[in-house]
Amino acid sequence: LRQRAVEEGRTPEEMLSAEAASAPPGSEGLLVIPRWYPTLEDQSERGAIVGFTEHHTRAHMARALVEGIVMDLRRGAELMQASFAPRLQRLRIGGGGAQSRWIVQTVADVFDLPVEIPHTPELSALGAAVNAAVAAGFYPDHGSAAKAMVRIDGLVEPDPGNVVLYNRQYTDGFLPTMEALKPIYKS
Repeated sequence: LRQRAVEEGRTPEEMLSAEAASAPPGSEGLLVIPRWYPTLEDQSERGAIVGFTEHHTRAHMARALVEGIVMDLRRGAELMQASFAPRLQRLRIGGGGAQSRWIVQTVADVFDLPVEIPHTPELSALGAAVNAAVAAGFYPDHGSAAKAMVRIDGLVEPDPGNVVLYNRQYTDGFLPTMEALKPIYKS
């Protein structure tokens, strides 16, 4: 992949993302539990790949990895909302994932929420600039600074068919698989 990327003048990440986008939503049943390190919730948790068959390809694996990460983000958001937060109405996405249309669409579909795409993927730098502008006195507070400095350049709506698929995969696959793996983590 790396050699091919060099030959085509692309990064390996761009190549892998394009490959992942070619796999269908839901990765034909391939499920990734993304645990690269123990969580605060359960120090024994580990990652897993479930449902792998001979017809799954690298594209399926790459897509399932992103889908698993997004499902885990949904799980975390649901835990927060159950404890103290109001129901999310929309999401904003930044960083490398914001530069990939299929990843943004996956976020919208898994969360069943519209996803706003700011004018820059560099949200950490933008947040630092907002803080600096307030500290320097250019704006009286963070709300007015953000309103002046943050622009939304795009909106991705959930695809109803994918929402049904991902809801089923999340409730019937992701969450039960995480629960079923707990005894294995302890061994």
